[in-house]
This record gives sequence, C-alpha cells and structure tokens, in this order.
Amino acid sequence: MKYKWNPFSLVDSPNGSAAVIYSTGCSLKCPYCFNPDLRIENSGDYSFEDIIEKIKGLHSSIKDENGEVRSFNKVEWIIISGGEPLDNELHEIVTLLQVSRNYDFKTGLFTSGYKPNKLNYLYNTVMIDYIHIDFKSIDETFLNAISLSSFRFCNSEILNAINFSVENYKRANSSWLHINTTVLRSIHTPELLLDMKYELLNALGLKEIRVYKKPNFDDRIFWTLTPVSFEHTNTLKPIDFVKDGWFDDDLEYVISILNL
Repeated sequence: MKYKWNPFSLVDSPNGSAAVIYSTGCSLKCPYCFNPDLRIENSGDYSFEDIIEKIKGLHSSIKDENGEVRSFNKVEWIIISGGEPLDNELHEIVTLLQVSRNYDFKTGLFTSGYKPNKLNYLYNTVMIDYIHIDFKSIDETFLNAISLSSFRFCNSEILNAINFSVENYKRANSSWLHINTTVLRSIHTPELLLDMKYELLNALGLKEIRVYKKPNFDDRIFWTLTPVSFEHTNTLKPIDFVKDGWFDDDLEYVISILNL
C-alpha cells in the first residue's frame, strides 16, 4: 500500500501535536468527502517501509549537561487516517500502531467503522488511545447511495464497531471515543438525528451523550455534528449548499434539542 504523510498537525489529535499517516483507498462514495484523492488505492507517495522510517525519525536522543542520553519525540501522537484504513492490509496498520507505541507515541485511528471485525482485531492486538468513527446515517437511501448497499447489515456493523470501541475505551487507562456525523440538511433532519442518538446510546450502553459542533476533548466520549462547509469545494461530488448547508443558528438549535 502507498501512504501520504503529514509530519505535523495540531488539529487531528485530542491534545498536543501529531503526525498523520493517510492510508489510500476507500470503497465508499460519500459526496461530501473532501479528500477524494485519498479514495484512490496506492495514490500516496510513500511505501509502508518509508512510513516506518518516518515514525522512527520523529524519535530523537540528546545528551544532557551530565552526558546522559535522553530520548524525546518531536510530536506526541501518531494518527492513522485515510481514505479508509480498514479497507487495506490489516497487518500493515497493526505494525504501524505497534511501532508507534514502541517509540512511546500515543496513537489514534480515523475510520468509518463499517468493518467492525477488523476494528475489534486491532483493539485486541494493540492499544489505541483515540478512536474517531464516522456514524454516517441510519437513512437507507443515503447509505445505499454511498455504497453501504445492505442497509440493515451495514447499519448494524457500524453500531457494532461503536460497541467494540466502547469496550476498548473501558480497557484503556486514558482514551477518547469521538463519534462524528457530517450532516446534510436534506438527509439529517432533527427527527433522524434523534433516532440516530437513540441507536448510538444503545450501542454505547450509555444513558446520555453530549453533542457538539466542534470536538470537546474534556469529554472522553462525545458526538459531533459537522456541517458541510462552503470551504469544501474539492468534494467527491458538488455540494448543493442551498439544499444541504446549515446556518449556524439552525444547527445549534438542533444540537440543543439533542442535548436535552
């Protein structure tokens, strides 16, 4: 597999700096995808071996004034994003996470969650500190349109992935579970979002979850609603902002309902 690499980011982790590994290849067809080039398999610039060396290169050692060697990392986190990491060779993802932890980096994974067995295998193989799952919808027409063609099966698979993620959260001493939904106004009506909340709470085994427009890492488990933006012009398909855009006040009102 070919990867892309960002050596420094301040927006992809719960706290502190991160390097981001972008896997390439994704079988979904989300119209609002603003990294459509990452959907193409092997469209990256770096091999698996290159990325291993990139991770190692972020770990350094210096001698202090007493001549003692001290190690440090140039960033705090290694985040694996995409594309869809779980569409690709699982052994490579496992190794990238293991190497990162061997060098004392905290680790994170962005996934759409529709391959829960792979995700659960990861959880049982290597510790992951931050999980970001896209909970796209429970609307059958929309899920079919983005190539999640078997509604009942795929919806249950994503909810299973969320359930597995809660179990990972419980096992970890310090971790975050971030569920995100990119909201299209024509699809994600207040009624649908309320139904999604009930499905989500059932999968999480919780009585309540806080909903935000932007990530709030003071909470360890939370749900964000991300509106499509006028800035997202390089999407997989053109976005009709009259039909699917949100005014801030309208979205804040919907979030307030979900938080009642």
